[in-house]
Amino acid sequence: FLLVAGEELPKGRYWQGRVAWHLGNRKRAIASWQEAVRRHPHHFYGIEAARALERAKAPLPNDPDAPPFPPFPDWNATTGNIAEQRARELFRLHFYEPAARALQERLEDDAGNRTLVLALAEALHRGGKHGEAARVLEGRFAETLRRGGAEVPRRFWEIAYPLDFVAQLEDASRRYHLDLFLVAALIRQTSFFEPEGAQGWRPLLPLPPLPKGSQSLPQAEGKPLPPAVTLDLGCAWLRKRLDHFHGHLPFVLAAYRADEARVKRWWKRSRSGILRDDPNYAIETIDDPATNAFVKNVLTDLARYRKIYREGPRSSEEFEGGSTSSHDAREGG
Repeated sequence: FLLVAGEELPKGRYWQGRVAWHLGNRKRAIASWQEAVRRHPHHFYGIEAARALERAKAPLPNDPDAPPFPPFPDWNATTGNIAEQRARELFRLHFYEPAARALQERLEDDAGNRTLVLALAEALHRGGKHGEAARVLEGRFAETLRRGGAEVPRRFWEIAYPLDFVAQLEDASRRYHLDLFLVAALIRQTSFFEPEGAQGWRPLLPLPPLPKGSQSLPQAEGKPLPPAVTLDLGCAWLRKRLDHFHGHLPFVLAAYRADEARVKRWWKRSRSGILRDDPNYAIETIDDPATNAFVKNVLTDLARYRKIYREGPRSSEEFEGGSTSSHDAREGG
């Protein structure tokens, strides 16, 4: 087997296991997949290794080296410096934007305080700035997002993987017969649920004729499209591509970033090779690095959304209740 390192390591471990399984070496395959899950549980190939282990009826390992997770902020606490107390008071009064500003100022003096970072992310999230909140966690909790851990509460994952405008998401997904979490994963990778980045989803520009029954576009130029219209356009595009590629999701997602001629070449190439029965083999036929990474990122987010919200999205009242029940969110399929 080839020796690989860095970002290629989880990919190498997955495919080492896959080749070993193809050659009949079950023990070697399971060992490779378990190591991928142990060290890279939230990487695309860590998730795929977990699925392979489940299909092989082999146990999933724990990660003994998962980073410790700091306590979530206690918004009812009365201790701490004046700036923190002011932020907590603003938060309790539902003045989330001023609370976030106060926390940002406090972090200028205490940048390493991870509990303050969590507080800032939660204040932004509660104030409706879901994309900005998720980006805060991406920047300061990258290792937790990569490795997970048994002590990470559900609140953390819900902020990192938001479900904004849920009613519109559910409506558009239902009308176009789409997986709601696939739509959410695609939005997260393209606009991070930020309105200024979500105008129409890029492959829709220039805009095609609207499908029958969809909403009309606003006439005023330069104004952002309402979320319901953006979702309608995006879901129409996604449904059309899914039908065109017979449900082969990697190539549907590749079509978001690459022209159709290239995608068809990759699709044709995926039908040859000794491991062509593995759906991930199709992804590796996509030889454009940016498109390959985009496809994997969307599929990784799809798996995470399904795991985090497997019991359905919580209401705002439940979220504000601050449940801290542990949620490992290790995606196993």
